Amino acid sequence: MINYLSTFTYTNGAAFPDTLSINATGAGTADGTEIIKALIDDIWGGRYALMDAAGLTPDAVTEAPGTSQLLDAIRKISGSPGEGVIWWKDDDPSITGDRVLLLNGQGILRANYPELDAAVYVGDTANPTASAFYRSDDASGVVRNVSGAYLILPDTRGYALRGLDVAASVDPDGASRDLGSVQDFAIENITGAFDARLNSLLGGSDIGAFAFTTAGSASDVSTTGSTLIRTVTFDASTVVNTATETRMVNVATKFGIRY
Repeated sequence: MINYLSTFTYTNGAAFPDTLSINATGAGTADGTEIIKALIDDIWGGRYALMDAAGLTPDAVTEAPGTSQLLDAIRKISGSPGEGVIWWKDDDPSITGDRVLLLNGQGILRANYPELDAAVYVGDTANPTASAFYRSDDASGVVRNVSGAYLILPDTRGYALRGLDVAASVDPDGASRDLGSVQDFAIENITGAFDARLNSLLGGSDIGAFAFTTAGSASDVSTTGSTLIRTVTFDASTVVNTATETRMVNVATKFGIRY
């Protein structure tokens, strides 16, 4: 962009970024900041550069609320309704003024967020069963209604995100999932076996992943004496990291969505 201080004769005299225009001292005087070709070219050039960077061309419609291509261009470059956000700030977006909603499972009034509603709504067919982005008559999402006043957002607190895999090439449940659906925790099955003398296990009970099976005849096995009862335990923590949940290595953050 042009340097306003050096381009214009009449300014407040301050250097960038504090250069300001000034009014003429009176009617008919010529000591106010000039309206010249350089100024118009600079304004047009900046607007065209923004449009070009966003891949847009002028549509010949006057800029106004609801028809602003400049706003469309800014959104295409910086973010548009429905885009996900990783939120590292301590304060809530409502405090910082960012156009972001944290995904805490809340219901939001569709009338207040029409562009977000249009961008992420799951559709009338999926509305009765979807885990999130469905419409409801109430903010808690209990009374589902395709014309409901509320849009229900997913609750990402404590959850890791997984890319939607509609082809089920990695996620075996992918073909039956929607955006925002929750997949419950699971681990791959753990199996094992051990060989032991049958009389050392009589009277015991199976625990956890192990189960006792009997092969052949036990007619010659004595069942007397407490020393014959043995317990076999299984403890995965002796070989891998364990906790009260199955989880991946992770970093805590907050997830949001632009509106």
